[in-house]
Amino acid sequence: MLSLVVSLVSSTLHYTIALTSSMVATIHSCGYDGFKQISGFRQASLDDWGTISEGNSVSKCDDTQAVSCPFAWLRLHENVKVRNAVFTWSHNAIFLTKDGATVSVIVGHLNPESPTAATVNGEVVCATESHFLLKKNDGTEPALKFESMCVKELQRHPLSVKEDHDRAIQSDLDVYASHNDLYYSRGSVEFGRLTTEDGGKGVNFPRVICPHPLDMSLRIDRITCGKEHVLLLSHFGCVYSFGLGSRGQLGHGDVEMERTPRLIEALEGVKMVGIQAGGWHSLSVSESGDVYAWGWNESGQLGISSVGPGSNDRVSPGVLITEPECVTLPSEDPIKAAACGSRHTLLLSECGQVFASGWNRYGQLGLGHTRDQRTFVKVPSITSSCRQIFAGHWCSIFICND
Repeated sequence: MLSLVVSLVSSTLHYTIALTSSMVATIHSCGYDGFKQISGFRQASLDDWGTISEGNSVSKCDDTQAVSCPFAWLRLHENVKVRNAVFTWSHNAIFLTKDGATVSVIVGHLNPESPTAATVNGEVVCATESHFLLKKNDGTEPALKFESMCVKELQRHPLSVKEDHDRAIQSDLDVYASHNDLYYSRGSVEFGRLTTEDGGKGVNFPRVICPHPLDMSLRIDRITCGKEHVLLLSHFGCVYSFGLGSRGQLGHGDVEMERTPRLIEALEGVKMVGIQAGGWHSLSVSESGDVYAWGWNESGQLGISSVGPGSNDRVSPGVLITEPECVTLPSEDPIKAAACGSRHTLLLSECGQVFASGWNRYGQLGLGHTRDQRTFVKVPSITSSCRQIFAGHWCSIFICND
């Protein structure tokens, strides 16, 4: 199965909402907690960044791995911002910034015997189940390995590519997409093999990043990866896609593969400001706050209850939607952000409301139960204005005003 990993470095990368420095926010989490990647945040040492909530209990359903109601675990200090969140199946990482300082909090299955939390200086930019790639303030990118109840930094191996691969996309983004694994190299990349500076055989890491150049003349402002596909947002608001299309996730009206980025023609004429790729589904947010969705809808992750007239669904009605459709929402408030998990979707409105739809086996929709949701509904437990939303494979994170 095609697996995609991306490392991006740019001020325009993270689709988040600017925070007002004088306001204080609280981080809420829900979803799969089988490796303590939700409740484990309370074990982090973050005295300089916020106050860990002690009194607020983690409410779980009959399934002890499911946290179905978002619980507040960290009240951020003034001027602390959540820059990004990175997820794997068994880990969650949140990247915080304050007055030029940075810290990443990693929780989950850090070792086979004792799930715990780790705090590291720098920004986690991508991850596998056994390694995280950390961007430090000095510009180095060491690998972090989970070992002996803590996160240990491996010997530094800066990501190095041949000169003609320095810019994967001609824009201000440094983009590295991998078809299989993660790679840390002192030398050059040759089809996933590591060679040392003297030409000898290199060290084989468990996982490696293999830079994959994209030959495009467009300026790309955002990129997002699903399990088997990639979405690109151009500077002028056009959406491109490539990868596997077996569930209609590319949005071209079919289920074919695209080896190079192809414009999604159904969205032409509508300027998009945001894109999100789920496991096998895709969303885009227009300049006017409308949401367009396409791809796999077997759990309701598109928020479209049935296939409407004119839909180009050629496989299974209601399950595969192969071209973008505008989603009907329970509120007329414009949407300004979206987040996609493996099979669930979150939307954030201009006034701070959160809507959720899709697979809910582990309570990742935050609705207080574990039943799937076929259309978007408001998350009732988010009672204060929400600023940012993030979605992992089977979990969700909300940053809300106090």
